[in-house]
Amino acid sequence: MADFHIFYMLFFMAIFLTVPEPTTTQPPIDCPRDTSFRCTNGQCVPNVARCNRYYECDDRSDEVGCPPPEPCRSYERPCRDGQCIDSRYFCDSRRDCPDGSDEENCGKCHLILEYLSHLVPIERKI
Repeated sequence: MADFHIFYMLFFMAIFLTVPEPTTTQPPIDCPRDTSFRCTNGQCVPNVARCNRYYECDDRSDEVGCPPPEPCRSYERPCRDGQCIDSRYFCDSRRDCPDGSDEENCGKCHLILEYLSHLVPIERKI
């Protein structure tokens, strides 16, 4: 009788352990064609966000295949990837460029500030 209970218990454990959990997949969202751009990952962003030198799509597809960027404005500097950010954000111990190039080649003082910023949070005033 004990063998039957062990077999019965093992049988049901095998069934419950091998049945995959049901997955729910969301159908792709329809982007309004006249006002939105569909990112490669299915995300929708406004048409004005396409080719504006800022990544609105999580997969960055809104900046793929765009014409070469115009030069940065007088108060901006280019990141390595061509995106322009405010010059004040270079060497401020925070990554503002998507590629992190705004925090490269900043010198010894920058290394000290970067170390201290991990100890005491530095607030940025915009």
